[in-house]
Amino acid sequence: MAAVGTLLSEVDDPLVRSAVTFVYSSLMTNPEIEAFFAEHVHVFDVGSDEHKLEYHDVFRQFESLMESLLSAFAEAQGYDSAPAFVEAVRRASASSERAQNMLRMLLAAYSYEKFFALMKLRAKAAEQHWRSEAKQVGAMHAGGVAAPKRAAARAEAKGGAKGGEEEEETVDCSAVFKAQESDDD
Repeated sequence: MAAVGTLLSEVDDPLVRSAVTFVYSSLMTNPEIEAFFAEHVHVFDVGSDEHKLEYHDVFRQFESLMESLLSAFAEAQGYDSAPAFVEAVRRASASSERAQNMLRMLLAAYSYEKFFALMKLRAKAAEQHWRSEAKQVGAMHAGGVAAPKRAAARAEAKGGAKGGEEEEETVDCSAVFKAQESDDD
């Protein structure tokens, strides 16, 4: 937000500043947007640049969500509707080339192309996270997950386990890793 803050400091109109801040914060920090991204990121194929029809469907849902957020923001700013707010921002930005450029940049963030690129980046990050988690689970399965059960059994045999303690179950994840290894080949 620091880079946007620097740009915003060069824009005189408070309406334009509030609009840019709203859009930027919506895309970067809004919990509803984050939940939307998390819910739909699995749809996007990291290994392909093909634009599938389902991507456009997800984009339409994203547009609808952003429109509802913008409508709520516009009403909070005292406007009757999102279109009325957008028109006021356009009029306010007409007096400044910097403001017009920021508005164009802002509107570009809502394009399908930008959305597609963002979702691909998020899908790649989610896949890397999943692979990291899978490796950790695999390491635990190789000895770490079963180890607490074995330690509890040893302690009980020595008379050290307290009655009523639950034993940990060993989880067999080998099928997941065999499938993952064949995917990596």
